[in-house]
Amino acid sequence: MHSMLRQGVTTVEAKSGYGLDVATEIKMLEVVQELQQEEKIAIVSTFMGAHAVPQEFKQKREAYIDLVVQEMLPKIVELKLAQFIDVFL
Repeated sequence: MHSMLRQGVTTVEAKSGYGLDVATEIKMLEVVQELQQEEKIAIVSTFMGAHAVPQEFKQKREAYIDLVVQEMLPKIVELKLAQFIDVFL
């Protein structure tokens, strides 16, 4: 972050989406929230939990979409952890 700031970057986007489960997505976005308070550079947080289907859901993709829509998104909204949502189709 400090290197980017020295080079003139004023804003970065931090995306979650690499945990693919409720707890990990929340944890990743909480780290971004902490950084937003500490850093001089603006950090925009994006929830990207639906960019891939976890291995355990490969044969039941609809169940993963249900998890994202019914559990992940409501929790992220409740905690105000993301400013945007990014979804792959």
